[in-house]
Amino acid sequence: MGTRATELITQLAANQHGAVAIGQLEGVSRRWVDNLVRRGVLRRAASGVYVLAGSPDTWSRRLTVGLLALGAESWVSHDAAAKLHKLDRAPADAVEFTVPRAARGRRG
Repeated sequence: MGTRATELITQLAANQHGAVAIGQLEGVSRRWVDNLVRRGVLRRAASGVYVLAGSPDTWSRRLTVGLLALGAESWVSHDAAAKLHKLDRAPADAVEFTVPRAARGRRG
């Protein structure tokens, strides 16, 4: 794999608040991702989702990790969505998602 794969991962993560899902990494082997975790470049954040080590743990990153872990059928909802839309009195740290009924109870 090497440098090119690492660059691909870090560029993608940089555009997603420091987070990346294994399913987004076409052409990058799971073995290489595991190598980057061992070397301290990546840190596992959720099932199939990694964050760049040293990237700030922001509210936006937590939302991104959640969406990546829950899949394309999920979305930010409730108080978190209110904050995204800059509505008054929305809590500053809410991280809430909605998923289809079939996905409920799935571990992320």
